[in-house]
Amino acid sequence: MFHAALKDWEREGFITLVWERFEKDNLLRHVKLNPEKAELLYEKLSRQKPQEKEEHYRKLWANLNDFPAWLGELKKDMLLEPLFDDDAEIMVTVLNALSLNNEEIPKRVFSQRYLGDSKLFLKVERKVAALLQKYYFKDIEVSGDAVFAEFGVVNNPVYLHLAGPVILKYPDGRLFNLKGLNYDVAFPAGLALQLEIADFAAQRVVTVENLTSYYQYVRRYPEDLVLYLGGFAGKMERKFLRKIYEYCLNRGFNIDFYHWGDIDLGGFNIFLHLKRETGIPFKPLWMDLDTLLKYKERGMKLSESYRRKLTKALEDPVYQDFRMVIEMMLALNIRLEQEAIEL
Repeated sequence: MFHAALKDWEREGFITLVWERFEKDNLLRHVKLNPEKAELLYEKLSRQKPQEKEEHYRKLWANLNDFPAWLGELKKDMLLEPLFDDDAEIMVTVLNALSLNNEEIPKRVFSQRYLGDSKLFLKVERKVAALLQKYYFKDIEVSGDAVFAEFGVVNNPVYLHLAGPVILKYPDGRLFNLKGLNYDVAFPAGLALQLEIADFAAQRVVTVENLTSYYQYVRRYPEDLVLYLGGFAGKMERKFLRKIYEYCLNRGFNIDFYHWGDIDLGGFNIFLHLKRETGIPFKPLWMDLDTLLKYKERGMKLSESYRRKLTKALEDPVYQDFRMVIEMMLALNIRLEQEAIEL
């Protein structure tokens, strides 16, 4: 039946059949396309011509916003070489919505609001995440929920965890006095973004990657203002940190900002992302060579794939501040989690 269909096409002049020697009508070697009738063949098969297909996707990707810069760069590339994807139109809608979103919003609500279906976002989530990794995060590897949390799209409501000698003021004048508590408090994102600094008496500001280490630090250093990040700092945490930083700048306070994270690629990336996206001159805390050597017996062994990633990072100027640490990690074949460090 397959040969019969091909013979019909040959009679119509679309193709030429080349048979094995002495095996005509039995063993087919290959099929030659007649270039002169290629366009008619597309019509016969109800298939879109390559140039028409390319133009179709170019028009879809042209609906991307020109700003911010990362989205404009993505649009420019897609107009040159459009990505052929059946979900391109949905992806364009999602990318535009992410670039404009300034609030915390659950994923399903986001999907319903912008796509008219509470589950449609899930269909393109991985594809969009891959584009964001390439064009937005670029040299810093971000994965999982952190990708969309960066744009305020979350699985569950986000809370700002902090502790230290500070007084926060709500727009109606109510005060939240955290001085002397020696415990942390948590504000929902919507409330936290409305808070202003009323008074500040911290010795330094410290962000902490992991929850256990955060609680340790809060108990040990009540004189510092401490924020728990839980990974990459989202927009809410960054905006709050900027408030603190600008408050100190405006009053001439010489306050140092530190980040304490794991001594591994994830910890380095979180630090670099925090420093870049806030514009605050953060310094790494206990993420240095001395700390690695002091607690080397508690280090976790490196896999071969992880060693390859570390070796690649050595060649990347982005990790210049951690170069000596990475070299020692490779020499000792370990990485160190925060929880290994005793305060």
